[in-house]
Amino acid sequence: MKATVIAARFEPLMDDDEDVQSQPGWMLLAESDDERLDGPREFVSPRLWDNPMACYPLGSEVTVVCLPDDPREYVFELDRLPRPKTSLRGT
Repeated sequence: MKATVIAARFEPLMDDDEDVQSQPGWMLLAESDDERLDGPREFVSPRLWDNPMACYPLGSEVTVVCLPDDPREYVFELDRLPRPKTSLRGT
C-alpha cells in the first residue's frame, strides 16, 4: 500500500542498550489511510544508516507491505535508498 512520508527522526543509542535493533540510526515515519486498515495508521521504518529525507522527502510516497492476516506486521520497500558500500577483502 502507499503511505505518505510525514517525518524522519534520528534515534541515538542508549548507554545501557546492547540490542542490535537499538543501533543509532534514522527512522522514516509514514502514514496511510488505506481502506484495508481500520482508519489512518502510522508506520515506522527500521533504523537506517543515513538520513532518508533526500530520497523520501516530506509528502512523498513510500510503499509499505502488510501481512494479509496481521496488518500490524509490515515492512517498508525503500528502493530509492542508495545501496550500502561494501568492500570484500582477499586473504
